[in-house]
Formats: sequence, C-alpha cells, structure tokens
Amino acid sequence: MSAAVNPFEGVNADAMEIIGTLLGKVYQQGDEWEHPACDLWLKQWRAARGAAALGIWLWWIGEVDGESFALSFDTRQKAIAAAPAAIRNGDLHSEDGAYWIVEARCWADEVTAGDDIMWFAEQRNPETLRVPV
Repeated sequence: MSAAVNPFEGVNADAMEIIGTLLGKVYQQGDEWEHPACDLWLKQWRAARGAAALGIWLWWIGEVDGESFALSFDTRQKAIAAAPAAIRNGDLHSEDGAYWIVEARCWADEVTAGDDIMWFAEQRNPETLRVPV
C-alpha cells in the first residue's frame, strides 16, 4: 500500500465511524499494533477526517523536557496561574521553578483512549516559563 494513496478519502461518515471502531479494537488487542500497516491506516484515517479528527485547542503545562504534560486549561492565563500550585503539589515536577507551556490539541477519536500517554496531534506557541521557588 502506498502512503500517497489514502484509502479512506471519500468514505461516507457511517463507514468512517465503523473504521474508527475497528481501528480502536485492533489497537486494544495489545500494547502494540498487531499488523505493521495499522499505524499508517490510523494516520490515513485521521487525515481523511480532516478537522473532525482534531479536538479543541487547550493550554498545557508540563515539564521542561516537553515529554510530560499533566494539566490543561482553556486559556493561557489560567495555565500560568495554576503552575505554582501544580509544582508545589507535585503535579508538575520542577526543581528550579521552570516549566513548559504549550497550546495543543489531541485527536478527537477514541482509538487510543485509555493510554497512559496521549500524544498531541498539533501544538503551537511553546515556551519555557519560571515561577519563583
């Protein structure tokens, strides 16, 4: 199967929903995809869904390495205001008061729901900020 051809383009909404359910079931069979093409299929299915594949933009605060984002907020101001308490309470690890803030959105589908890690579909406006320690 060529990556340039998306087999899900032009598929009606009912079929897209069924495909999403099937991809979710394949994914839930184990910790890894059972078929080598499943990652490609998921990527193509999401691409064919366009904007419907994406959730809303939220502001996330996380550790400076950019690998772990624990908390999300609907505005940048709320995220910044919450950072000191999140660090103090241990929800956000930072030895020197530094943390990352980024505006991001996740996938809107349920294919990978329940994972320990939820990857951002898109992100923008990342920066490192610091609170007094």
